[in-house]
Amino acid sequence: MRVIGLDVGEVRIGVAISDPDQTTAFPLTVVARTDDDLAIRAILDILHDQEADRIVYGQPRRLDGSIGPQARATEKFIELLRAKTSVALVAQDERLTSAQAERVLLAQGVKRAKRREIIDKMAAAIILQAHLDGENGKKAKQT
Repeated sequence: MRVIGLDVGEVRIGVAISDPDQTTAFPLTVVARTDDDLAIRAILDILHDQEADRIVYGQPRRLDGSIGPQARATEKFIELLRAKTSVALVAQDERLTSAQAERVLLAQGVKRAKRREIIDKMAAAIILQAHLDGENGKKAKQT
């Protein structure tokens, strides 16, 4: 089964998908967040279409690890999503993922206008990859 990764923002939600073996994350799409119900419906459609069994979402913490307004807003959205699905929703620390995505895109020479289009799904892929790496590391230690 695949895993979906989300980078929940105020305006857009970046979405990433894992490979079936859950080892590699790939940027997938961006969902507009003009209406939370529509955004949740779009995410659930992706979940169904991709046959995913888990959602990993970025939990935006401050650099000192504390919860700020953005983290509370993300949790509020996740609670709305949780009410609409039975799949597991797993938080993943996302500190500095947008900055990391920006650096990757700059290094690849992606122009500013194009970066704005793809930074959210890139950040979602970074969040999901961190989760997959952590899970695969746990599995390796158990064997």
